[in-house]
Amino acid sequence: MPLPPNSKALNKRVASCILVILVVLIPLVAWLFRPLFGWAFCALLLLVFAVTLGLAITARAGGILINEQNVFSLARLQAVLWTIIILSAYIVGVVVRITHHAAAPLDIGIDQHLWALMGISVTSLVGSPLIAATKYAKDPDAGQIKQTAEALVATKNIPTILSTPATISSPPTTPPDQVKQVQDTLDATKMGTLYANPTGADASFSDIFEGDEIGNAAHIDLGKVQMFFFTIVIALSYSISIGSTLSAIRAHTANPFSHFPVLSEGMLTLLGISHAGFLVNKGVDHTKQTGT
Repeated sequence: MPLPPNSKALNKRVASCILVILVVLIPLVAWLFRPLFGWAFCALLLLVFAVTLGLAITARAGGILINEQNVFSLARLQAVLWTIIILSAYIVGVVVRITHHAAAPLDIGIDQHLWALMGISVTSLVGSPLIAATKYAKDPDAGQIKQTAEALVATKNIPTILSTPATISSPPTTPPDQVKQVQDTLDATKMGTLYANPTGADASFSDIFEGDEIGNAAHIDLGKVQMFFFTIVIALSYSISIGSTLSAIRAHTANPFSHFPVLSEGMLTLLGISHAGFLVNKGVDHTKQTGT
């Protein structure tokens, strides 16, 4: 059944109301609950904020993670994750300092290692599309596109628009027309040598572990796997440090949450090396080009 002409505008208006309510609720929750629980609820509300944006703009709960290639982006995941952790802790820290009548409640010290971590995440977020832009003018070899199409069909990892009973085959052999169909789709949606899904509906969480180009889209990118786990481990460890700091705050605590927990140099080094490898690998050509 077709949607009403103004349904999209209505959805966006509803989403806008939800976003405004969340903006009001976040500091209110930080004010009403004990610091540790307030931080957990603030982080949850920020996550709801991100999900609401995704649903309003892309009709996907994880839409905030989908990039211009209509795939889930690891760099976006990292940026969202660290934004939620740090911003929620900062909001709670400011509210706690206000309720404790601390001097200069907004003056919360941030360790230089934490600044460096945020800088590394932003560098990947900004650097990824800049590197990708250098590949827009390159033309992948037709044989390379066909090879990737065959691999995608063999693993049934094909765009949703082609995933119909008429195109999915249960026999072990690959129908030539199905490969041709996927090949034509890849050729039509590609951005230079970069792989791109036809629509945001085709994006999946597994995208963050796959190659970005036509030449390696059907393969696992070990650099991305490594960076994902480094990010999760470091984010979890730092969250525990923040939680310990907030749980130690009592009614009589003087000058509470005066600074963020110190991030260890070892963690920062691991993440820095991982990000460097991620960007270098992203800059290397993984697709055979026309005329080469």
